[in-house]
Amino acid sequence: KLPIARGLTMTLFEIYLPAKDQEEERHRDLKTLLSSMEQFYAGMRSVTDPTHPQNYFSVEIALPQGRDEIVFYCAVPDEKSAILRSQLIAIFPGIKIIESTDDYNIFNKKKHIAGAVASLKKIDLLPIKMYEEFDYDPLNIILESFSSMEREEGASVQLMLQADADHVSERIYKGIEKLEKGDDVAEALTMKDSKIKGFGKALNKA
Repeated sequence: KLPIARGLTMTLFEIYLPAKDQEEERHRDLKTLLSSMEQFYAGMRSVTDPTHPQNYFSVEIALPQGRDEIVFYCAVPDEKSAILRSQLIAIFPGIKIIESTDDYNIFNKKKHIAGAVASLKKIDLLPIKMYEEFDYDPLNIILESFSSMEREEGASVQLMLQADADHVSERIYKGIEKLEKGDDVAEALTMKDSKIKGFGKALNKA
């Protein structure tokens, strides 16, 4: 039941999306791609379980140390690997999925290691940005940063995803109802539950 046990029973996959030949095609298909990712995340909810916090999956963008190419990874519990495959193949025809038996390494033992944590300036329940508002691929900023690195360097961005507890969703809906009634935005979207405060403090500390 320890967290390390779940970490040792995960399957890591390398993901390769079919390449587009023209920049114009990539730009035109951006909203379609982002909408498809929304479908992917919705379908992957079956991997997570709010009653079992150890059930999660990760989506990762990495430049492994010593390699030249940027790779997309996804890690899921061993027993859920078939769900990942079926979701990706259904949503992204032509996708290539390879099981990675050896985890990648971004660290160079002879050099420095650095990390960063970002926090929200505004109320947590407000969206950062809806995908319909994007007219460019925000991923390009990350990819360009990675591509400027030296071969002996490595970096990764990893998103860990798991289901929200039911009371979180309930409070979000209550906040929306208050907004519709004309209540103050800050007051309506403030989650006063002690469990939520505890979660927020733990997240900030992490």
